[in-house]
Amino acid sequence: HKTPSEEGVIVWIEVWVQEVNSVNEMTSDFDMDIYVTELWIDKALRYDDMNPCKYNLSLSNEILDQIWKPNTVFINSKSANIHKSPFTNLFLMIYPNGTVWANYRVQVKGPCQMDFTSFPMDEQTCLLTFESFSYNNQEVDMRWINTKEPLILLKDQIILPDFVLSSYNTSIALVPYPAGIWNELTMTFTFTRRYGWYIFQAYVPTYLTIFIR
Repeated sequence: HKTPSEEGVIVWIEVWVQEVNSVNEMTSDFDMDIYVTELWIDKALRYDDMNPCKYNLSLSNEILDQIWKPNTVFINSKSANIHKSPFTNLFLMIYPNGTVWANYRVQVKGPCQMDFTSFPMDEQTCLLTFESFSYNNQEVDMRWINTKEPLILLKDQIILPDFVLSSYNTSIALVPYPAGIWNELTMTFTFTRRYGWYIFQAYVPTYLTIFIR
């Protein structure tokens, strides 16, 4: 499909974190369920000249294969899959001015930069980077939809058996490739270890044993 505009298309991105399923120290990765929202304008899909004009059109996910899309991917993911229970979890809506709103529910596994220097009081950093696979930033200009809060947690706290999500942030970078410059949107998650178990189950008994001897 042809790019909607010769001047390039702005694609707005927002991510909702539904759940963090695991942080795996053995494989240096984390697994999470997220909602990814993409918004862009395709003037070829405008229908505001029709009378009467419906406010919006909710369409089957199969329609997405028939229109232009930015072909966004998690460029550093180990795996990423759209949920299919009980059907493909993809929401598609088109507004009268040609605005396309696509929302996916995705399970994604991404890398973590493990550092155990401060164990068991360590923090681990995990990253997910989003970009268009097919278009450089002259064709697709990817941006966070809300620069103040483009990443939203759907739970007040995310607590795992060994870690708690202590902070998160977003960034955007211009990355050169042989075919041009790409916009890369990165989400950074910091997990702080819940060290209480290690203190009481490992360190305290060890110290007591040494003290008694």
